[in-house]
Amino acid sequence: MTGNNLGKGAIDASGSQWASIIRRIINEGHQVASHTWDHLNLAQISENDRRFQMTRLETALKSIIQKYPTYMRPPYIATSPAVLQTMNALGYHTIIWDLDTDDYNNLDSVAIQRSRALVDDALRANRPNWNSIQHDIHPQTVYNLTEYQIVEAKKKGFRCKFFYIAAYHDHRLT
Repeated sequence: MTGNNLGKGAIDASGSQWASIIRRIINEGHQVASHTWDHLNLAQISENDRRFQMTRLETALKSIIQKYPTYMRPPYIATSPAVLQTMNALGYHTIIWDLDTDDYNNLDSVAIQRSRALVDDALRANRPNWNSIQHDIHPQTVYNLTEYQIVEAKKKGFRCKFFYIAAYHDHRLT
């Protein structure tokens, strides 16, 4: 989850719609993970700025759900030894996806078939587990690709687990 991204406003701003959505995510049993406050590339900013990106989001989430996240995914999957050291010092488990569904480039009902094909390829690889990235700001992802991935994964015996990395930016399917 990001704290303030894509011009949507801060998740903890007075009158924000995001607080109720985040509470619903928790109440439905999902895990909320950090994706930084502003969705900045952590490998390109200072140690102080990295810590601000994480602790500002922690403060907001604590005020909304009375919990701190313990998992995080770096924006742009950009890491470095310094980024990982910061995350370890802050007590985070850093998670990385290994299947990019490319949903953000496949925005209509025809193009989303390319994302479905990437899911099919991952399922055919017979790996014991995998993490995919999808963006819940795209209707074809929400109403087409996600259901497809869940149904097809379950057919192959996978158990699906969702991490909302950003309630209004993207999420991750394990």
